[in-house]
Amino acid sequence: MKKSMQTITSAEMKKIDNLCIKAGISVQTLMENAGKVVAEIAKKLIKGKNIVILCGKGNNAGDGLAAARLLEKEFNITIVLTSNDLHEEPKKQLTKLKNSKILNNIDNLKDFDLIIDALLGFSIKGNPREPIAGLINLANKSNIPLLSIDLPSGLDADTGKAYIPCIKADYTITLGLAKKGLINSKYTGKLYIGDIGIPKNIIKKVIK
Repeated sequence: MKKSMQTITSAEMKKIDNLCIKAGISVQTLMENAGKVVAEIAKKLIKGKNIVILCGKGNNAGDGLAAARLLEKEFNITIVLTSNDLHEEPKKQLTKLKNSKILNNIDNLKDFDLIIDALLGFSIKGNPREPIAGLINLANKSNIPLLSIDLPSGLDADTGKAYIPCIKADYTITLGLAKKGLINSKYTGKLYIGDIGIPKNIIKKVIK
């Protein structure tokens, strides 16, 4: 990892998100762009046809659902929802799915070739609770390649502290800019940075 890599805090990322909305770039647009980069990485990583996407209820889940819609054209996609009470933006993505299998719980991940972690985003503070905690433990014990969206669920985006439990990713596709907590963390795995269409002038307003 290069020390010169530009990094960002969770507070700065929230500012960037808000500035994007003010500039007319919708949450759905950013979510669609995130879905594209996640799908592209997943296609490169997978050796097989079966993908499971573990989803929370926030925008991180929305990114996973956007990726699912693109991936379901070529792969067998299973979505595990930890809540039926999705936030508004990810709920829109859920309604667009056509060929994905949707579950509310799962006991075994052995039949999958890739796990995509879309459980928790960069705002997490504190230990993940059930049912998310159980899915994190299940994923970590699976010995199946694990791709996290933005950052591993359970990792503090600012400090790199691993809450209990925390996804131990093989790969992380961070969105826009690398979150500070990802750097040199053993939970990150191989780090990819996904361009989700954030204008450079907005980034410069926040990161001096």
